[in-house]
Amino acid sequence: MFKSKICSALGQSKEKNKINELNEESAHGNADAQCELGSLYQCGGVVEKNRPKASQLFTLAAEQGHAEAQCRLATMWHKGQVAEKTKEEKRKERDRAKELAKEGGYEFSTMPEADEEELTKYQRAARLYAKAADQGHAASQFMLGVMYTRGIGVEKDITTAMDNLELAASQGHHEKVLEFIKEEANGSLSAAFIRRKSLPGGLISNLEASPKPENIVPVKGHKHRPAVAART
Repeated sequence: MFKSKICSALGQSKEKNKINELNEESAHGNADAQCELGSLYQCGGVVEKNRPKASQLFTLAAEQGHAEAQCRLATMWHKGQVAEKTKEEKRKERDRAKELAKEGGYEFSTMPEADEEELTKYQRAARLYAKAADQGHAASQFMLGVMYTRGIGVEKDITTAMDNLELAASQGHHEKVLEFIKEEANGSLSAAFIRRKSLPGGLISNLEASPKPENIVPVKGHKHRPAVAART
C-alpha cells in the first residue's frame, strides 16, 4: 500500500511537471506544445476538461500551420464545440498568436479575415481540414472526403471526395475508408471507385465482392474549393 502511494505521487508529480513544461513552451509559441496541451484540455483527465481552452490552444498552433492542431480544431468546429467570439476577441487572439509566433521564431499564417467572418461552422471545419490535408494529414484527408461526399461545408463533389479518400487510404486509413464507401450513397460511391480502380491495398476487390444494392445512381463531380457563404 505504501509503495503504491509513492508510485501514485511520483506519477502525479511527473504529470504536473509535464503540464508545466507544456505551458511554458506553449507560452513561447511552440506549436507542438500548444497542440499537445490543447489535446489534454480537450479530453480531460490529466487536467480538467476545458473546450474553450482547447480550441484556443489549437487555434494558436493551427495559425502556425500545425496539421494535427488544424485537424483537431476542424473537428471541434464540425461538432459545434467552438464558441463564437466577437470581432474584438478574434482580433486580440490573432494579434497574440502573431506575437507568440514571433517570439518563438515560428511562422504565422492565417486565412483572410474578411472571409472568416462569414463562414459557417462546417465551412470553417472544411477549410481547416483542407489546410491539414494539403500537408498530407491522413485523418484530415478522410474527413475532407466525407464532407465532399455529403456536401457538408463544401459544394458536393464526388471526384474531389474520391481523391481525398484515396489519399487517406494510401496512408493506412484503408479500413475506415472502405467502411465509409460501403455505407455511403446507396452504393453509388462504391460503384464509382470500382470504375476508377485506384484504391490501394486490395480495396477494389473487397468492394467488388460486396453485395450490390439495387438502383445505383451514377455519380459525377468536378473539383471545387470549399464553399464560402454568400456575402450580404
